[in-house]
Amino acid sequence: MKQGSDQKGIISRKNAFVPRVYIAIGLFVISIFLFIDGARKPEYNKYLENQHMMITPSDYDFLLEGEDVKGIIYKEDVVDFFTMYDEAVGGDVGYLAVHTPNDRILFVTADSEYTEEMFIGMKNMMSGETGSPYYFEFKGYTLKSELLNSDVMEFTDSHIPEEKQKDWKLRDGIDRVTMCYICGFDSGEPYSKVQIIIPFIFGGICLLLAFLMLTKPADKIAYHVICLYRKIRKVPEEPKALVETEEYKGSVNDPLTMVTPEQEQAEKNKEEEQKEDKK
Repeated sequence: MKQGSDQKGIISRKNAFVPRVYIAIGLFVISIFLFIDGARKPEYNKYLENQHMMITPSDYDFLLEGEDVKGIIYKEDVVDFFTMYDEAVGGDVGYLAVHTPNDRILFVTADSEYTEEMFIGMKNMMSGETGSPYYFEFKGYTLKSELLNSDVMEFTDSHIPEEKQKDWKLRDGIDRVTMCYICGFDSGEPYSKVQIIIPFIFGGICLLLAFLMLTKPADKIAYHVICLYRKIRKVPEEPKALVETEEYKGSVNDPLTMVTPEQEQAEKNKEEEQKEDKK
């Protein structure tokens, strides 16, 4: 009984150990990638949090092109709000004309396709409805507007009534508008706590499975699986036809070649007759 069990163990180690090692290594590598993914997500959240520079109205007149900025615009600082259809965007683009400390205008934009949340925030603030918010949070990228550079005065006069320009005491000519405007964009959503924890959970499970692959229970399971696989895959061999040849003498107990005493005596007589004929 013990000998049979030892033989099974040898067969198991020989046939199942190497595949289990490969599986364990694969699970270990997967767990490493999951742990790395889980560790990078908080870093990405931190990057999103610190990506944009916080600005206040005192910074509006000194913005340069290519800056990631964020801040709050209060309704009392808005000169006007209007929307324009943009073929490139495939939807409406909202423009907030904001009064700067140096009596100029800064345009803050958001579109209805890519920055829908900011676009809705603009509209809600400027709706004039009871209970509408009195401020708007923006996040975007400072760009030089080709439209504003081509004809600043025409663009401003066509969208901002002259009365408002006088009331806000805006500067005349090209100096009335800043050379940069803030283009709203979606920089990505931060990962939730659940999204951060899940890779660590699955990574731990893979690491545990990798360890279990090298234990005795896994060895036994692998052995039985191999035996079952062989049993299913085994093809019964067709019985070979037994062919008698002159070289095959057979044995006494072979039913195909078994000779009776009478047949043996007859064979001897035949051999003696053949010898006499030769003489």
